Amino acid sequence: MDIDALITQIGPLATAAVAKWGESALTKASDTAATESVKLGQRLLARIFSRAKAKEPIKAAVTDLAAAVDDPDFQAALRAQIKKLLREDDALAAELSEMLASSATERGISIGGDNTGIVSSGDGAINIQRNG
Repeated sequence: MDIDALITQIGPLATAAVAKWGESALTKASDTAATESVKLGQRLLARIFSRAKAKEPIKAAVTDLAAAVDDPDFQAALRAQIKKLLREDDALAAELSEMLASSATERGISIGGDNTGIVSSGDGAINIQRNG
């Protein structure tokens, strides 16, 4: 399993969940007001946290990121902690990969041919096309 590719997908989702809920993203129940990406990020973080043998490094990385969510160094620190965990736990990596794959098929866009118009996906997406 390509852990780096998995981390590339998990990182932004986890950051979005921490931006919304801070440290409570590790244990929070689902929130109907959150976007699907934030909900997925929270579910991924909760699964990661519940399976971590040493919970403190993940919790500390989330706490630091919650205090400075736009800081790329803290985002990288969380990704690094997750990467360490996934390198030690192949089963967790497979679980997270399955979670990502199943969420992509639930709300993805599939075009069988050419498209000449706007394509968007997501909660509350609004598109405006002006001609001329």
